[in-house]
Amino acid sequence: CLMHWMLTGAPLFSVTSAVEVLKHHLSTPASAPSSRSPSGAVPPGVDEVVLGCLAKAPDERPESAASLSVALRRLGSAE
Repeated sequence: CLMHWMLTGAPLFSVTSAVEVLKHHLSTPASAPSSRSPSGAVPPGVDEVVLGCLAKAPDERPESAASLSVALRRLGSAE
């Protein structure tokens, strides 16, 4: 959620209450950061990592902080 915000400059869900935030986190798929980025300069690999972190199903998210770190390092070395 924080990575998405950093890339787009806006919260993932623009709602007014904590209950609405929770409801969206449970049921609304996240949008790709590139679709909301003011500059439009979010590479597809970054979209993939961020959306993986925000996946609703636990088995679709990174298994650990270490596996997320590996994915982020791969992005850095691919540039």
